[in-house]
Amino acid sequence: MFKSNMRVEKNVNVKSILMNEIRNLYSEKAFFKTYTLDEKEVCIFVAEDFSFSTTSTLTVNVISESSSNQTNLTIIVSGGKIGFLGIAYGSEKRRAKKIVDIFLKYGFHE
Repeated sequence: MFKSNMRVEKNVNVKSILMNEIRNLYSEKAFFKTYTLDEKEVCIFVAEDFSFSTTSTLTVNVISESSSNQTNLTIIVSGGKIGFLGIAYGSEKRRAKKIVDIFLKYGFHE
């Protein structure tokens, strides 16, 4: 499992980024839902993606919490391990880096 936490000191339209940029990476294999909870917009994005290096399916999760002055993200990629030793060959980290790079363009930092 690879996990990255990111944030930006403003309210960013994460819903638009998830729908327009990240969802396009995973086509129809994605789930997306937005909630309002305690005056925060919460977006949940879940997708599957096949990793050729490990011949296994990765699960990509992006969870955001946006308030009026801050947006926090949690990016989790898991499931890319093979064999009884659980070797991932970096597939989880590579997949997460694609998503992290998109959010870096919008001013997020780790």
